[in-house]
Amino acid sequence: MSEVDRRPSVPDRVRRTWLAWVGVALLALVLGATLVAQRMTDSTGLWWALLAGVVAVALLAYVRLLLDRNRPVDAGEGSALPPARYATFGLANALTTGRGLLLAVLAGLFAVPNPGWLPALLYGSVVLLDVLDGPVARARDRTSVLGTRLDTAVDAAGLLVAGGLGVALGTLPVWFLAVGAARYCYVAGLWWRRRRGLHVGTLPPSRVRRPLAALQMVVTAAALAPVVGPPVTTLVATVAMTPFVVGFSLDYRAVTSRDVKQSAAQRPV
Repeated sequence: MSEVDRRPSVPDRVRRTWLAWVGVALLALVLGATLVAQRMTDSTGLWWALLAGVVAVALLAYVRLLLDRNRPVDAGEGSALPPARYATFGLANALTTGRGLLLAVLAGLFAVPNPGWLPALLYGSVVLLDVLDGPVARARDRTSVLGTRLDTAVDAAGLLVAGGLGVALGTLPVWFLAVGAARYCYVAGLWWRRRRGLHVGTLPPSRVRRPLAALQMVVTAAALAPVVGPPVTTLVATVAMTPFVVGFSLDYRAVTSRDVKQSAAQRPV
């Protein structure tokens, strides 16, 4: 297994790597805003930096929150020792963080009129890198709690940002926003149930969950390319999103079904 560290705090190398990513993000924001301002207007450059900065800050704050979970999924279970964290950030986590920063650049394009091929190229890169980070982690024996959660978060944010941009550009129908909102509504619903003390079960495995999510990414990336527009993209997006949204509804019912059965059994005849 890769080198691990059992000290109770986040390893220094991991912390320094996170700070390096902060520096990369700041540099990208400055360069991006300058480039947009030169090609467009100063106001457009500032708006690009603001929108991209919001996503970058959210991403890096989430990574910082997860740094102490840069460990194998089962690390520390059944042991009195501190959890065994990886001593380095890891290549797979770096790929996922890079995907998140590409999403920040993409979010800034909400402020740019007629962005051309940029949205498709940026989000297409995010999708392609998503194919790599998981296999890289497994090949290097570096699957981690941080990596799993960060990958899920970047996937969800990507559908929200890219789908929203597609709607703003007129290449995706407004109801496609449900794809980007689906996971956030699902998580919010489970959080609310836990807060009220209601049952939240374990999500059963599914062979179609991941392929359906990948389909949404591919459709979104294709719709962002200035090649084909409505009504073709509207039809394709609607057909693709339907099983995805229905799947989230079924997943929510699956993890909350015990209360449904109990409430039905407790109803007066």
